[in-house]
Amino acid sequence: MLSVVLLGAVGCASENDSQPNLDDPAAAAAAALTTGASTTPSTVPTGDEAPPVTVAGEIINEYTLGLDDCFNRDEHLDGGKKVVTTTRLPCETPHDAQIFHTLSYPADGQTPFPGLDVIEDFAMASCYQSFGDWVGISYELSALEIRVITPNRSNYEQNRYRGIHCYVEHDKGEALTGSSRASRR
Repeated sequence: MLSVVLLGAVGCASENDSQPNLDDPAAAAAAALTTGASTTPSTVPTGDEAPPVTVAGEIINEYTLGLDDCFNRDEHLDGGKKVVTTTRLPCETPHDAQIFHTLSYPADGQTPFPGLDVIEDFAMASCYQSFGDWVGISYELSALEIRVITPNRSNYEQNRYRGIHCYVEHDKGEALTGSSRASRR
């Protein structure tokens, strides 16, 4: 069964951050990474809704994930708003997911937002086509699920960001250890 998980970018900046190019969320995230991203367990403040969450790995903007990157995601409420924290970590350590394909939605910067359903359908079809070659077994025989990170309306319209990330998770929600590339899982 194909499933879709739409992830939104979450970003924050301190007054010491250099001014990233706000027209490119990936460039802004990369600039934030070079100004002091954490690579050890970090505590993420969550406001009054819940206690701080401790995460392992390097806290990043999910749009900066690249091919073969392993990562974890944590969702929590902060002041009534959903906050997603994405952390990149070595594939040798237990992790939730791994990027197996990246592509761009085929539209120029002037094309209106087609809607989440259209982008998600395109993303899932593209990811499905790449799955077997990367994992080494067909999707139907695999214990892995396909998920996608797609641009949200704001990034699509304001930043003209069209990036799509295909990733795998274990179909039973179990942690993955090691790379899923050519794993035949």
